[in-house]
Amino acid sequence: MKKESPPSSPSGDLRAEIAKRAYELWEASGRVHGNDLAHWYQAESEVSGKLSTPQTATTPNPVRTTGAASRLDPASRRQQLKETSNMADPNPQMPEALRKTGQVASFQDLEKLVYEFEAALSRHGIQIRSGSELEGACCSILEVLTKHQDRTIRNPQEDIRQVFTEVLGIWTFLQKVVRLQNHPSFPSFAPHLNLLNEGTVVQNKRLRASQDAANKIFELLFALVLLDLSPDVALADPDLEDITNPDILAAIDGQRWGFACKVVYGDSGKALFDNLKKAVDQIEVSAATVGCVVVNFRNHIKHEIFWPLLNEAEHRAGAEPVFGTSIDTRDAGPALCDRVTLKRNQVAQEIELQHVLNMYAGKKALPGFLAFCQTCAGQLSALGPIPSSVSALVLGNFAPCDTYMPIFERMNEGLHERAHL
Repeated sequence: MKKESPPSSPSGDLRAEIAKRAYELWEASGRVHGNDLAHWYQAESEVSGKLSTPQTATTPNPVRTTGAASRLDPASRRQQLKETSNMADPNPQMPEALRKTGQVASFQDLEKLVYEFEAALSRHGIQIRSGSELEGACCSILEVLTKHQDRTIRNPQEDIRQVFTEVLGIWTFLQKVVRLQNHPSFPSFAPHLNLLNEGTVVQNKRLRASQDAANKIFELLFALVLLDLSPDVALADPDLEDITNPDILAAIDGQRWGFACKVVYGDSGKALFDNLKKAVDQIEVSAATVGCVVVNFRNHIKHEIFWPLLNEAEHRAGAEPVFGTSIDTRDAGPALCDRVTLKRNQVAQEIELQHVLNMYAGKKALPGFLAFCQTCAGQLSALGPIPSSVSALVLGNFAPCDTYMPIFERMNEGLHERAHL
């Protein structure tokens, strides 16, 4: 299989200068996380006048494999990809400091994660099921890697956003399962891990209809985030409807926290409020001393604005797609926060704020909700939009929750794979 020659690595002095400039750019942006690649390549351009190949994107217009590989059944195709995708790291210029953040990955890193993830599941008696969405997402990573190696199997007319949505979405689970598999609480997650074969795993796209398995998979993801904050995290049995327990119990800073996780499918403020009320009641009757409602905002985010197709009509007529970004990388995080604020205000207006506050009054649950927001963005760079994952836990509060803000900040650190550094 054809392999591209990796770019030469910069000298130690040059690399240190690039890293220093990238850090300055990060500080200048207000220390907003998630833009590491853009800062690194801008710094590299400024310092050395050269740009390297971005690591979470292939070269322009990669698409799904055509030809013999795509005609194999999924299990055989996954095995073939495993046997043929042993490539050298395409960019040795990527600094180790950025690699350790979990925000940047080479194709080789992603390939390795797939097999480590599969091995971690296997140790708990779980196999990736042929034909499952989980297998499809893992295959997407190996597929993109293979096309990076061999440009002849790319179709320049395909919309690549679907495959990269899968790649960036499954990446979140790969990182956390592989890194946290030795946590004392991890073995108890086995019933939820089994559900990875049953529903939609990635959390960065809309679901058209309610999926019980997908809802439980979201609970699993948030429990994995909590493992960085707690030595004892317990997930409720996914096969039992126990109204005396929230979805997750976790010991954090001497308190027993309860988290009720909800995926809201309706667009109205009432739909969100009804879910909040159920969650507050769920936490109230539990053994938790304090609690928080966690809402998956996958169905409330306008994903298309973060990574738009600029020539939809021409593309439908057979033209090559032209991708862009309508949101500056520094504004992606605030854009998600604005969306949460809009939904919070919608609830306050439709239900009336005082009625909402009465629902929380005297209850264990904090007066608000924690919104899990994840989408794919086309980050600006001199090479064009770079596929990137944008994630955040955003507090939508109806009354002050300042006392607990440090805990929520630590949750965000865990979500972004920084808590373990």
